[in-house]
Amino acid sequence: SYFGAVNQHPTFVHQTTPEVTEVEEQTDLSIDSELWLPSQDTLQLISQSTDGALDPQYLTKARPNSTVAFVSPAIELMMKYHGEAAAQRLQTPLPPVSEANLQQLVKEGRLLSAVNMLTELLNSAEMSPNTIKLWTLRFTLLIKLKLYSTADVEMAMFGNLDNCDLYYEFYHGDHPGKKGSIVPWRLRLLWSILPLHCPSAGGLYGALDRMYGLVYHLDQALLAGLPYLQEQRVIKYKTSLLIQVAGALAGSGSIQPAIKLLMQIKNDQPDMAVPVSNAIIRLYYQVGNIHKGESLLAEVQNKLSEEEKEMNNGFKCIAHGEYNEAYQHFARVVNLNPTNAVASINGAVCLLYLGKLSDSIVQFEGASKISLHPMLLFNLVSLYELKTIANTTKKYHLLDSITSKSDWEAFPFECLRL
Repeated sequence: SYFGAVNQHPTFVHQTTPEVTEVEEQTDLSIDSELWLPSQDTLQLISQSTDGALDPQYLTKARPNSTVAFVSPAIELMMKYHGEAAAQRLQTPLPPVSEANLQQLVKEGRLLSAVNMLTELLNSAEMSPNTIKLWTLRFTLLIKLKLYSTADVEMAMFGNLDNCDLYYEFYHGDHPGKKGSIVPWRLRLLWSILPLHCPSAGGLYGALDRMYGLVYHLDQALLAGLPYLQEQRVIKYKTSLLIQVAGALAGSGSIQPAIKLLMQIKNDQPDMAVPVSNAIIRLYYQVGNIHKGESLLAEVQNKLSEEEKEMNNGFKCIAHGEYNEAYQHFARVVNLNPTNAVASINGAVCLLYLGKLSDSIVQFEGASKISLHPMLLFNLVSLYELKTIANTTKKYHLLDSITSKSDWEAFPFECLRL
């Protein structure tokens, strides 16, 4: 996650915990199905389905919230500022609806088009072990594209993920002997974090309630005993979930509870000590607890790459208010890794704090040729607005740069403030 005030002024980016909306290759999502077995009430409903006496109200009535295709705000912006021909250039028709073409759209970064194709695929699809994979991809994309209200409405159709048609026992004819939930771990994780973005789903406390419920369930599975490989996967699930809890706490301003939880992960998972320590160090610096940050940095310093060392030293200098020294550290990171957008952003903001507005803009513009990171462009737009009232032409150029990329559909165009 990237924490920090998102306002109308340039801001540092404090890189701490990872996001969970990255689109990854679909694998055997049913491998841990028996971690979630149906309750007695659900088993009774499943038996009624076998007898043909099940009331349809107990089935998952999941459908896309609307059959109207999503349209990127970029098309409206291009129409407004560049005319109809420029807008039409972005309106590429969907290929024929198929799962193969869906995966190709995702691979190309055409994520909004992928969501629209999923609308076609899911609009009349009955629930099944294959359909749930498509829903998992849809929720991943909706959250990544910040289409939270749609995700909230559609996720509510799945209830608490315990409907009888969300278990293999319901499909005993097609999957004889198979037991447990057809809902993959990724969908459970998305279900748990979605309230963070939707007050109507409970906000922070709704998300924490869901996440800690999942943690409890995984703990019970570990206590009951599992085969070694499955046990390792469950530990990985629990760790990723606790990292999301820490991110939610830190994002809400509860830094100390987040640090305490990350410390627990660091102690329980030695193989994650370095990345988790980096997150803790940056949180310490973020709240001004420089002594503890430096102490932990000294503990892991010899295990860090040069890039990580320079990043942490840059954050330390920001905490001290030493912006010139911080800039030097971030500049060295960019020399080591020109694609490190966080270092580019923070280095440019340091220049602004040193009173070098024009130099800051030049650095942001140079970085934008390598990475179109949303926070990078948000800060660049903020600097354009600080420098001159006549900033719209500069924003047009950024709009053109973004829409010239193959994956422009995934970009949050609101950061351009056009």
